Amino acid sequence: MRTLERVKAKLLVIDPVTAVFSGKDFYKDSEVRKMIAPMHYLIEELHVCCLIVRHLTKTRPDNE
Repeated sequence: MRTLERVKAKLLVIDPVTAVFSGKDFYKDSEVRKMIAPMHYLIEELHVCCLIVRHLTKTRPDNE
């Protein structure tokens, strides 16, 4: 938080989100809301835009 304030950040990019929230189930809305709640508070307090990137798996389905 101090760094965001010090540099007067306008944009916070989290890429990939799994680097920050590793070991969590990203397929459950309730889990995602719990993870993002503290960050939501931070970006509202600092008036910062936040971009969250989630990389999809690179494996191909068996039927291709």
